[in-house]
Amino acid sequence: MYYTFSCPYCNRLFYTYNDNKEQAAEILFTGITAHLQSYGEADKDHTLTDQLPETETNQIYASMGESSELPSGGYQL
Repeated sequence: MYYTFSCPYCNRLFYTYNDNKEQAAEILFTGITAHLQSYGEADKDHTLTDQLPETETNQIYASMGESSELPSGGYQL
């Protein structure tokens, strides 16, 4: 299953393929956090940077998209 989540800073769509939704949420959180750090946005007030990592991963888990088809235009993590 493909799982997707958009960056809260630039709205770029990130995705990962995984059989486990919880692992997919962790991968998306780690990748998007690194993406925010590369733009110097990790310390600013974004949805994914103002809480504990477990809470942020849970937020991604609750709102990430899922599809059996490869998302078009997304960035793989």
